[in-house]
Amino acid sequence: MLPQKTILTIFDLSQIPDVSVVTHRLDQTIVNTANQFASEKRRLQFLSGRWLLSELLHQFAHVEVLPEICLGLNGKPSFVDPTLPSFNISHSGHLIMVALSFSGTIGLDLEVVQNRPKFLQLAKHSFGTQECLYLDTLTASEQLPYFWRLWTIRESILKLKSLSVWQMKEIQIIPETNKIKFQEHTSIYSISHVNSDYAWALSSNQHFPQIDVVSFNLVQKQFILNKCNILLEYFLS
Repeated sequence: MLPQKTILTIFDLSQIPDVSVVTHRLDQTIVNTANQFASEKRRLQFLSGRWLLSELLHQFAHVEVLPEICLGLNGKPSFVDPTLPSFNISHSGHLIMVALSFSGTIGLDLEVVQNRPKFLQLAKHSFGTQECLYLDTLTASEQLPYFWRLWTIRESILKLKSLSVWQMKEIQIIPETNKIKFQEHTSIYSISHVNSDYAWALSSNQHFPQIDVVSFNLVQKQFILNKCNILLEYFLS
């Protein structure tokens, strides 16, 4: 029986010496699709996400070749075979992140932490009143990390529900209680991590019984469990 857990990995694309490294376990049709992108960066992101996904499936679900993927509402990807785990992919800058869940449907967002000009104005446009008021109570050094926490949680929920970014403001997050309110949507469970380099959030329609953060070793060609403590914030509807 496969473990009832969610596995996350983050990879630095600058570590890839050659594109041939990421075509391992990928069907030629996936490579052909990637070759249609005009941007080399976009091709590498596309192939790397599916390569990491295939490696996760190989190590944790004993699947040798990446199964067929289809696109649903608003372009959300899933496996054609409904018995396979849920997954989601996100990339930002030089980083790419993949989540594989054996315990529910998921949505994932990753963002490189950067000091966006006028991010507080963007918050007022995208967040609820309570969140904006809470941001105003924080120090200048606290505001940017919390902005990215709120942003990635929203993005991950929208990806979970296959919704549009234009619905971002409909999501309400109560900072004092970490509660999520989103219209009639219930059973939303979110986790969030922010450090000085990046922020990510993962949302699911079920609680997370176990979360493993792993790193891929290019030399050993396998994932290694991250033994460092990663501070996670939990939010739920």
